[in-house]
Amino acid sequence: VNGFLEWNEDLRATYIGGFFEGLRIASHYPDGMVERVTACVFVGWTPIQAGAVFEKYASEHPEDWHLGASRLVWDSLLDACDEESNESAPSPPDLEGGN
Repeated sequence: VNGFLEWNEDLRATYIGGFFEGLRIASHYPDGMVERVTACVFVGWTPIQAGAVFEKYASEHPEDWHLGASRLVWDSLLDACDEESNESAPSPPDLEGGN
């Protein structure tokens, strides 16, 4: 359980909430996109590295802040993985119902 049971209640709730949000977001992406990101990220990336990728992407795309953190995390990871593989990712759906 990697220390989960030792975390305080707020941290455990945040972790589980993030897991649920990840499932919700992932279900909206086209087939193969989630697998592409996980194949890229789970090969040597740490959560701190993924967080740094997200922070850089978010700071460079303030026009997308209204989309929410979950969407921007996925977008940042897709972007970073595509840069590594030189593939072009399809545009993810608008999960907020705008476009």
